[in-house]
Amino acid sequence: AKCLEALGINSVRDLQTFSPKILEKELGISVAQRIQKLSFGEDNSPVILSGPPQSFSEEDSFKKCSSEVEAKNKIEELLASLLNR
Repeated sequence: AKCLEALGINSVRDLQTFSPKILEKELGISVAQRIQKLSFGEDNSPVILSGPPQSFSEEDSFKKCSSEVEAKNKIEELLASLLNR
C-alpha cells in the first residue's frame, strides 16, 4: 500500500489507469501485472472452498406485487425456497 501511495495510486481507478511500464519497474513484472488485472476484476486463480456457507438468502424486487396479500404470498414462496435449500 505504501509503495502504491508513493506512486500516487490511491484508488482502484488510479491503478487501472497507471502506466504498466512504470508499475512493472517499481513492483516487478509479476506483481504489477497481477494487481492491474485484479483492479479490472480479472482473477484466474482457482476457487477454493473454505467450508460450509455462512449464510443463505433469497431475493425479489417485489415489482410484480401490488398489494399486501401478493407481497405476503411472495414472502411465503421465498421462505419455502430458502427452507428447501
